[in-house]
This record gives sequence, structure tokens and C-alpha cells, in this order.
Amino acid sequence: RSQQTATSLLWGLVLVLPWACRGPDAAGESKDSPAPLPGSGTAVRPPPRPTSPPSVFPSGRTARADPRTWLPAGAPATSTRKPAAADPPSTSPPSSSPRPSAASADPRQWLPARARLPPEPDPEPEALSPAFFTALESLPRTRELHIRDDWNGLSDLAPVEHRYDLRRTAEGFRMRVSCRAADNEVRRPAVEVSAARLRRLLTRLATVEVEPGPYRARRRHTDDYPDLELEAHTPAGIVRFESRSQGQHHTPWGVRVDDEEGTVTSPLPNEVLDAIVALAGWRRCDTWLRRLRRQRR
Repeated sequence: RSQQTATSLLWGLVLVLPWACRGPDAAGESKDSPAPLPGSGTAVRPPPRPTSPPSVFPSGRTARADPRTWLPAGAPATSTRKPAAADPPSTSPPSSSPRPSAASADPRQWLPARARLPPEPDPEPEALSPAFFTALESLPRTRELHIRDDWNGLSDLAPVEHRYDLRRTAEGFRMRVSCRAADNEVRRPAVEVSAARLRRLLTRLATVEVEPGPYRARRRHTDDYPDLELEAHTPAGIVRFESRSQGQHHTPWGVRVDDEEGTVTSPLPNEVLDAIVALAGWRRCDTWLRRLRRQRR
């Protein structure tokens, strides 16, 4: 009988002593809750884990508990989310104008103040120097003349190239003509040109009116790209008339002397060029081109 009593007391100490050492507050139970009796057969449940009380919205939904509230006071609050990738630095300058509100109806107000300004006009071209007009007036005393009459576009013969080279001789000028089209080339025999006739044409060209400013070609359609140039070597320098404009007279034309450039709106450069080319007579490539076109059909 005394042995049974000692065994019951030993089991009671084994079961009660751990709870008595921890205390009811550490186990998450109230002080008034009764401890399980030894030998009663009641299972002892482990203490529940502490949880933060959920916060309730006015609508009745339960918000997710913030795990940072579980940390004791003074602990560093660290985030478990991966840090977002840093945005690349912006290369555009900051806008000085304030961004309009979303209720603005005019989308142009979203642009900076500088972008809403009208485009600035082109600067006034500088006046041509006296040396420019001196070279232009010396065209009748030309010693060497080169003409390029090229065309490219929608054709089986394109590109078509014409070259007219005139050099001064004791009797006048000697002209050499060469043509190239559809990978075929022909060279004509040289022809003698009267110096007086060529001087009259170049004297007429020297009277053309030139406006200062860069040359801009005029093009109205596609598949038609002319490229003309008249280069005169004079005692005062090299004078170049060039045009890439479409139309009957290829206006406007550009005039260049050294680094200075002007524009000609008159059809006079095209008329003089056609008259000089006509001096080649039958040596022109018109008949050769017509025959070459018939062969390719």
C-alpha cells in the first residue's frame, strides 16, 4: 500500500513539476485553469503558439496579420521581399514645365513649353563675296569645260550617263563625247567646236542672277532622278552649275565657287547646257540609245 502511494506521488511530480516551473503565463493559459490530475487519462495539449489579433475592416473583412508585429520591441524590422531592380538612370533632361492634370482636354499641354513654340525660321543667308561674282564674270574666258548629264530611274537602261569634255586648242575647243547605259559604253570621235560660239553661250550664262543660300533640289515624283553638272575652269577659279531637280528645265539650279553657294531659279543654265551639247551634232548618243533600247526589248 505504501508502495502504491509512493508511485502515485512520483507520477504527480513528473507531470506537475514542468508546469509549475514554467508558470501559467508562459504556457499561454490563465492562472485559474485547472491542471490535469495525474492518472486521470486526460491528454496534455501543448501550449498554443502566440498570434497577433487580426484587425477587422469596417466592411467585416479580416486583414492579413503583419508578421512584423510578432517581433519584440527593439528588434530590427527587415523585409522578406526581394528588392526590386533599380530603374536605369534617365538620360532625358528634367522638364521645367509642370505636368498638367489628367482632366486636361488638350494633349499638346503635355509637351514642354519649348516644344509648343513655332519652328524657328532659317537664318538669313550671308551675302556672296565679290570673288564669287568675279569668277562668274570670267566664264567667257573658260579654258576647260566638263558637262555631266546623268539620269537614273525606272528603266531597263538605267543608269544612263553622258560625258562631254571640252578643252581649248589653238583653233578653238575639242569636244569628246562618251555614253554609258545598261553596262554598255560607247565613245564618239572628237569634234572641233568654234571658240566664238562657245564664248557667246558662256557670256550669256555669266549674266544669270544668283541668290545667296544653299541649293535644295525640287522633286515631285519618284523613279526620276536627274543629275546634271556644268564645270567651267576659268582664270578666276572653278565655277560649278549643278541640278538634281525634276522638270523640263531642272530648276532650281545651284552655283558653287570654292566654298560659296548660291541658287538660280532661272532656266538659263539648262538652256546653255543643251546648246553646248547640241554642238556635238551626230556624235551625240541619242541614236545609240534608241538602238540599244530596241535590242533589249
